[in-house]
Amino acid sequence: MLVLTGERSPDPTVSTFSFFKEIIGYDDENADAYYLRGNIYLEEGDADKAVSDFDKALKYTDENAKMSVEIAQDLIAADMDADKYLKNMLNDEASSAGDYYYRGYAYFIMEDYDNAISSLKSALKADDEEYARDSLKLEIRAYEQKADFENAYSLIKDYVEKYPDDEEGQKEYTFLESRIQ
Repeated sequence: MLVLTGERSPDPTVSTFSFFKEIIGYDDENADAYYLRGNIYLEEGDADKAVSDFDKALKYTDENAKMSVEIAQDLIAADMDADKYLKNMLNDEASSAGDYYYRGYAYFIMEDYDNAISSLKSALKADDEEYARDSLKLEIRAYEQKADFENAYSLIKDYVEKYPDDEEGQKEYTFLESRIQ
């Protein structure tokens, strides 16, 4: 399977769209090519073709949760409904920190902050450093959306201790500190 980065073809005479078409012709189960070509269709305003390619990307991906959230974000950015992709992903069984993180992200997008927090706590319990930082940041944001600044502040204190070099985290700490005083 070829892995794509979203960069243009090494041959400047080949358009990006043609490049993905070639990849799909070579490997018709390449989820990344379908996803990236779907984004081209989306940018061109061809929603039907974009959704068709997104559906194929989901069919062939090994990372359903991640792909579902990425597609949802793209559709939301294009002012389109993303619920189908989010709800479909939430029907899948979560089995890893990544699955729980993306499940939490989906709930966050859907403004279901209680379920987002629950899923993000599960991601953190899985003790996978790859998702720990982002899970904690998103959990803090979910508490903020609920206007539960005390829990958000408690978590941001832990966050800045663990990640002192994160300037955004430091600003968030200052903001939350002002909310609980």
